[in-house]
Amino acid sequence: MPQYYKILDKNLVGRQDGMFDCSIFYPEQGWVWDRERILMDRIIGYDEDTIGSSDMLSRIEKITEEEAMKLIQKTT
Repeated sequence: MPQYYKILDKNLVGRQDGMFDCSIFYPEQGWVWDRERILMDRIIGYDEDTIGSSDMLSRIEKITEEEAMKLIQKTT
């Protein structure tokens, strides 16, 4: 079951479908595989050479699928 996140510092919605399977919603493209690791870096708190960085962890907020869809509708 996918987990949804609001990426606060980039004003984006992210979705995690599996351990390392993350996507970002872009209004002009839809769901795009997160090749830049924007979401995963925030989930694990990765900040250059540190894991668990509270600064990175505070940049996301876990949200429901319903909340994610509402945010997506606002951007399209």
